[in-house]
This record gives sequence, C-alpha cells and structure tokens, in this order.
Amino acid sequence: MESFLVLILVAAVAVVALYWIIRLAVSHGVQDADRSLHHAAAGAQVSEVIRRQRARHDDERP
Repeated sequence: MESFLVLILVAAVAVVALYWIIRLAVSHGVQDADRSLHHAAAGAQVSEVIRRQRARHDDERP
C-alpha cells in the first residue's frame, strides 16, 4: 500500500514537471517566433528602402 502511494506521488511529480517543461518550451517557441517575425519585418523595411534608393538612382542616370 505504501509503495502504491509513493508511485502515485512520483507520477504526480513527473506529470507536473513534464507540464512545466512543455509550457516553458512553448513559451520560448512563441518568443522565438515573435522575434523572427520582428526581424523579418525589419528586413523587409530595409529591403524596401534599398529598392527605393536603387529606383531613384536609376532614374537619375542620363
């Protein structure tokens, strides 16, 4: 009977630990995705500026 209670306690601790590990992994994944989207948007803005500068430079050529 005591071993059954220990088994239940160990299983409960394992489930809680697994829950927190998965929660932490998902949280970091979301943060990485947000960071990646932010960098992609910033890169797109830089690309647009470069495209405009090249277009202006090409228009100024004789």
